[in-house]
Amino acid sequence: MRAAVLLGVCTLAACAKADPAMEKLAVGEYPTQNATAVTVYFRDCSSPNANGETVCRTCGNDIFLERDGTIYIGADNNEQTFEGAPPHISVTAEITHRYTTIAKPDVDREKAKGAAAFETYITGLFEAGNDWCAAYGGTRHDLKNLIADAAHGKYVK
Repeated sequence: MRAAVLLGVCTLAACAKADPAMEKLAVGEYPTQNATAVTVYFRDCSSPNANGETVCRTCGNDIFLERDGTIYIGADNNEQTFEGAPPHISVTAEITHRYTTIAKPDVDREKAKGAAAFETYITGLFEAGNDWCAAYGGTRHDLKNLIADAAHGKYVK
């Protein structure tokens, strides 16, 4: 019985894992330049259709410490359509999203508690967005994290 269960899990895991090259391409398409931190959850890609298009499903989460003193957290559950050779994104369609903005007075109140506490606060906000993305499933890819620098005043968008 246990062997059958393990075989079933392995089979499911193999089915859920897409071509590593497409996973790398889908994850690599997420912009990181202005964000304080970015994580992408890669779920899967379809086989190419009759037109040679491949659809990949990902969820990206990012957090921005803005110059105006606010914090913005954006999580997007997306489908990316790739076409051509080599494959490139032709369409990104947002399926669902969760956007949150923390007002400056709330950010200032957290900053006043000190850099270590502020780092913990920012990390908590970011991980809440990651939890939202993780609920859709997939493999986590941490692309950028400058939260510690931001908490110490060394990085803002």
